[in-house]
Amino acid sequence: MDIPERENAPAILHTLLGTELKVGRLRIHCPDLGTARYLLIFATLGCREIAVPYDITKVPVIADTLTTALDRIFEVFNTLTKKDSPQARGRMRSKLIRTLREEIKSIGAGEMMPLFNRSTKQRQS
Repeated sequence: MDIPERENAPAILHTLLGTELKVGRLRIHCPDLGTARYLLIFATLGCREIAVPYDITKVPVIADTLTTALDRIFEVFNTLTKKDSPQARGRMRSKLIRTLREEIKSIGAGEMMPLFNRSTKQRQS
């Protein structure tokens, strides 16, 4: 995604043409709501390279898990920095998001196409 590497405020739009993810001026067409929610998490963190799972039935479950985890991270952050000044909280929050983004980048987007190495049962003749 051609988005800035910083904390963004993406939004999911329901249009006549389907579901879209809007990040700044960029609009990304998504095949379904689950994929839009999945991409929203990474767009919030400013990740530019994202791999979407090949099995689309797993995407909504992964999006739920990641959303819960990210919300929990920000909840703990807000609890721990409650007494700090707004400027210090802003600096620490941007550092936290930068660290999350760099960790995701170090893991990598993965292979372009998955390998389907499954053995099939064939009759011996």
